[in-house]
Amino acid sequence: MRRFLTIFALCSASQFSFADVFEGFPDIIVCEVGQPYRPGALTLSVEYQNENKSVYYRSSDGKQFVKLDRKGLVSAASKSTKNSCVGQTLSSLKAKGKTYSYTLIE
Repeated sequence: MRRFLTIFALCSASQFSFADVFEGFPDIIVCEVGQPYRPGALTLSVEYQNENKSVYYRSSDGKQFVKLDRKGLVSAASKSTKNSCVGQTLSSLKAKGKTYSYTLIE
């Protein structure tokens, strides 16, 4: 619900043409997964930000969770999370073209 309200508030603001749900953090991270999952790309969407300013991302099936901390390090947020983003930094994911942000249409 929090995510919906945040996205709705951002979409309602007509002065923005490009924005992140949480400033300084991408809205989407794309990771690669392998066994025991079906190998391929996995899209993780921004879920929430905690009081320490770490941002959590979740896959659409709800099985993969990662945390991106203030320092820009990606870590697994659950024991079942096994993907190529874990252990990476935000700057390396950006350099590889693995991060995206929502574009707001006016």
